[in-house]
Amino acid sequence: MKPEITPLPFYFPGPDLNEADFYRHEPLLCQTIREIFTCRQVTIAHIIAPNDTVRPLDIHDWPEAVKTGIDLAIKERQVIINNENQTVFLPLTINQQPIVVAVISGGPPTLYANSPSWFIERSRQIKRELLLIKTWSMDPMSGLLNAAHLRQKINFLISPASRPDWLPPSADQEAEEQLLLIELAHRGQDAGQALANISRTGAYLDSLLGGISPLHHLGAGIFALSCPGTNEPEAQKLGYSILRKLKRHNIVKAHIGIAPLGPMEQDIKTETDCLPLSQAWQALRTARKRGVFALCSSAALSPENNQLPPIAPEIMSALKNIWRGVNQFSIILLKRDIARDTSFPERVLSLMGDNAVAIPAGTEKCIIYLAGLDDQESRQWAHNLSTRLKNLQLGTFSQGLASYPCPGFKKIDIPMNAAKALTHASFYGPGAITAFDSVSLNISGDIYYNEGDINSAIQEYRLGLNLNPENINLLNSLGVIYAQIERYKKAIPLFEQITAIKPGDFMALFNLGFAHLRGADKVTALKYFEKALTVDDSCFDLLLQLGQLYCAQGQYKKAIKVLRRAEGKAVGHTREDNHPWEYCEPWLESGNDLGHDQVYRYLGQALRGEGQYREAITCLQRAIASNNRDALSLSLLGELYAMEKQGINIAVDLCRQAVEINNEEAGNWQRLAWVLNEADNIDEATKAVRQALDLAPRDTNILLLAATLYKSADRLTEARAILARLLKIHGTNQKAAQLLKQINRRN
Repeated sequence: MKPEITPLPFYFPGPDLNEADFYRHEPLLCQTIREIFTCRQVTIAHIIAPNDTVRPLDIHDWPEAVKTGIDLAIKERQVIINNENQTVFLPLTINQQPIVVAVISGGPPTLYANSPSWFIERSRQIKRELLLIKTWSMDPMSGLLNAAHLRQKINFLISPASRPDWLPPSADQEAEEQLLLIELAHRGQDAGQALANISRTGAYLDSLLGGISPLHHLGAGIFALSCPGTNEPEAQKLGYSILRKLKRHNIVKAHIGIAPLGPMEQDIKTETDCLPLSQAWQALRTARKRGVFALCSSAALSPENNQLPPIAPEIMSALKNIWRGVNQFSIILLKRDIARDTSFPERVLSLMGDNAVAIPAGTEKCIIYLAGLDDQESRQWAHNLSTRLKNLQLGTFSQGLASYPCPGFKKIDIPMNAAKALTHASFYGPGAITAFDSVSLNISGDIYYNEGDINSAIQEYRLGLNLNPENINLLNSLGVIYAQIERYKKAIPLFEQITAIKPGDFMALFNLGFAHLRGADKVTALKYFEKALTVDDSCFDLLLQLGQLYCAQGQYKKAIKVLRRAEGKAVGHTREDNHPWEYCEPWLESGNDLGHDQVYRYLGQALRGEGQYREAITCLQRAIASNNRDALSLSLLGELYAMEKQGINIAVDLCRQAVEINNEEAGNWQRLAWVLNEADNIDEATKAVRQALDLAPRDTNILLLAATLYKSADRLTEARAILARLLKIHGTNQKAAQLLKQINRRN
């Protein structure tokens, strides 16, 4: 028998172009066309979508002359040259089928005197260049785009755009774009396992995020994603959602760094100078210090973006001298709502009176010290001040109040408490007056959390609970953050406290389910998920998780029921309908979630378990179309092909792919062994079942298959030994007892 040749665990691009290549490489395609034709401007009108379907061109607001030229180029399937407007409409084709129309304008007038055949010849050169770009830009480890492609894309985005004069600004032209660097770590591994993990995780991330923008792999398990039309807070929401998904995907550690992408005033100095990538990398380095699942935004690293800056040392020094020996006082932080370039108004300072000490804090704020006043008295004082301020007609002023004594706080904390109360006041509009309370600490905790300062967020939430132990928002926030840093023994009591206060709180039940699931208590997790389902049966993420758990327990009918409901949530859902950060927040009313296509993975498994093989095949095919590195779907589909006699060779190939992607799952080896046996390859089948047994030595189904294979290979002694082990584990297994009788009769 010839030795088996292990396939290389690398991706190499195909020798031909496909529709998606025109999307993935559009910036470089435009640059190539400009260089070949020495024109000034190039715009691409896409005819074929990446999924190989014809779509209506989004050119309704383009000039009529341009739309007419595009329509004519598509209809005639030839170059259209408009000498008067110095514009060329060049269709680029695959197998004679137009994929895009390049609208070429500007440049030397002699360009538009050339013949159509001259342009067609150069269109062939354009496609050859695009094929070279495709080859150059692919990462062989993951099959995703590589770091060089990302560098060119960022260069295009941050350089002044070359937009045609006739092209109207897009609706989201002013919208920001953010770059996310996603760093993943798996458990101890050799080089082969590392490659397999990068490949498998890259495919999983691409199935989740590829609808937002093409995913890049920069090497060593670091992925990059650009998010168009997304500002920094929205990118953070998306980042935390990605971290939650990765945690459920059995990733050991994950970190995300975020930086803005946008036009820069100056051109890039060198090929290695890339400010957005450097900023995202610095943010990623900071995220590593914040926990095993953490993120950081470059904006949070800039002091000017700090929403809760510390009180200036000179002001704190002055206040310490004032309150020395005082046992009761209040601090008010007064802020001018409309920013001015001038210093803080002296007319405002003159209103304070003899009982107050006013200390200007910059051009917009003033700290007011009130000796002997408690919370209620300082509120009244603040409202009186607000009335006097209105008479000055200097605009509105917001006020944040904090008093001493306050449970859990020292004197030195009170000025910062007033700053947190002022941030709380901003939620109520200009001129608001807000006293420091547990809600103020919930807001400040959220600010620290969004900045990635996990320890400060935990401290704020705990201090808030000292003031109000039954604040559900604080309990949930602290529970979520403990769960994020893997402290489930601290998270679970907090969620349980919420359910004691409010038994039907969906998010507490939902979070309890995941906390117990991460603690390997699937029975309790299932109980809480089922309770959450009675409160809200529209959450896709909950339905998907329930379906997954039901499949794992062999409760296929229940799995089909919830997964069909989840499928209903996914049908008609397109990622273009929503902002990226909305894809995976299960508590949003829209119910959008990352990974809608994952429902078909588990639905296929459940249908297979119920014997509905044809429907299971359809579902698993859809799952693989979304993620071609989904080992479970590949393995199940291979088994079903063999069962349905739809091609034994294809079945074997699919099952082999599954173990190449994930060779640590006993079920993949078990299905490969069964399919190889169906293909009359008993030697390879016994090797595969031995691998399955090494991974799951007490699995009765694998033991029974192994005994059956050894019997077929006339290895009766080994078959008896395996059956003896099986019957010791499960003494009433009728199939094992019957097989043992058959073997004994042969002797």
